[in-house]
Amino acid sequence: MMKLLKKYVWLFEWIAAALILALGIYVAVEPSVLYLVAGIAITILGLFRVIPLLKTTDDRILKFVFLGEMILNIGIGVALI
Repeated sequence: MMKLLKKYVWLFEWIAAALILALGIYVAVEPSVLYLVAGIAITILGLFRVIPLLKTTDDRILKFVFLGEMILNIGIGVALI
């Protein structure tokens, strides 16, 4: 699987660049879509961090700090949506 990803990494980079360029052009026409995309991205990334970060952190105080940070990220993401 890694061999396949290394072989086609250029394709993923081109697709990502095309998506960013298309989003930039669309934002120039309709600026409010930027808040929607940023909100979705922040919410998804916040949700992906919850379980792995809390499982790998041993200190109880750090768990609460990380959980608070993730709740804040998800809240900001939902507010932007």
